[in-house]
Amino acid sequence: MIIMSGILQVAFLEVGHGDSIVIIYPDGSTATVIDTPNSKLTFDFLEKHGIVHVDWAIVSHGDGDHYRGIASLVANLQNSGVAVSKLGYIRGDKSIRRESGYKKLRRQFAEFETKYGIKCISPYSQFLTGTIASSDDVNLSCVFPHSPADVDMAGDESNNWSIVLILEHENYRILLPGDLQGKGWYRLQSKLAKMGKSLQADILKLPHHDRWFAGGPESLALDNVIDIVDASIGIVSAGYHDRISCPSPETIQALKKSKRFSRVLCTGSGKTCHDGKRIGHTPSGITLGKSADGISVPCAGTIIVKISREGINICPSQKDHADVISKLKSPICI
Repeated sequence: MIIMSGILQVAFLEVGHGDSIVIIYPDGSTATVIDTPNSKLTFDFLEKHGIVHVDWAIVSHGDGDHYRGIASLVANLQNSGVAVSKLGYIRGDKSIRRESGYKKLRRQFAEFETKYGIKCISPYSQFLTGTIASSDDVNLSCVFPHSPADVDMAGDESNNWSIVLILEHENYRILLPGDLQGKGWYRLQSKLAKMGKSLQADILKLPHHDRWFAGGPESLALDNVIDIVDASIGIVSAGYHDRISCPSPETIQALKKSKRFSRVLCTGSGKTCHDGKRIGHTPSGITLGKSADGISVPCAGTIIVKISREGINICPSQKDHADVISKLKSPICI
C-alpha cells in the first residue's frame, strides 16, 4: 500500500534515442519505472532521489530502445536493496521474430519471478485495461491493449501494441503512449469512445519519439491524435539518431497549429535542429559543430514534471529552456 500526499513527480530521462520514464509518488520513496535502454542512467536517477521501493517496472513494447536496460536495472535494484514488486509487459509473440532480445527479456523476467519473488503480470490480467496503482489522489491506469486481438492486429509491428498509460493527480492527466502508431490509436480511440471515456490529457508524451505517422483506413494520423488528446504540454523523448530525424518537423508543425499547446520540450536535440549535420556534446552542455561522434545532444535534458494542488511545474523552466534553444542552429520547438 502506497501512502501518498503532496507532490507527484514524473521524470522523462535524457537517455539519448529511447524512452525512460520514472514516476515518483508523493511519499517520495516509491517509484514506477516505464522503459529504459540505459540501466545505469535510470538506476543513478532512482538512487539520487532516494527511492527504496519500485512498485512497477513496465516495458511498454518490444523495441530495444525501450526495453534493453530494464532487466539489468531490476537486477541492480534488487541487489542494492531496492525492492521491485511487479513487472508489467506484453507477451508480443509475433514481434519476437524481429526482436530476439525481447524473447531473452521474457526469460529473464521469469527468472526474476523465481529468484526475487517479483510478480510478472502479462498478458490481460489486472495489469491491463485497469487501475494498476492508486490512492486517494494518484491513479495510474492502463488503457491499451484491451485484448489479444489488439496485439494480433499489430503483427510484427510491436509499436502498435504499446502499453498506453494514463496518470492522474489533482485533476491533471498525463498520457504515456509508448510508441503507439496509427492503427493502435484507431483501436484505442474507438474502444474508449464506446465506453464513454476520453483520451484528453494535460500533458502528452509524444509517441515514437515524435516521429510523424500518416493516417489511413482504420488508422489515425498523428495530427488526429494531437487534436483528440488536446494537451497543452508536449514531451518528446528523443536523441541523435543517424537514420531518424527526431523530433519530426511535420509533428512540430502540427503542434504549432494546435491552439492548446503552450510548451513542447525535447530531452535531446537531433539532426533536424542542426540543419541535418552531425553533432556532439561536452559535459558542460550543448556544443555544435566539430565533434562527429553522432551521440545524443541534450536540449531540455531530463524533464521533471511536478504536479501538486498548486498546479503543474516543469523543470527546466521556460526561461532556461529558451536559453538552450537559442544555441541550436534551426530550432523547431514551440
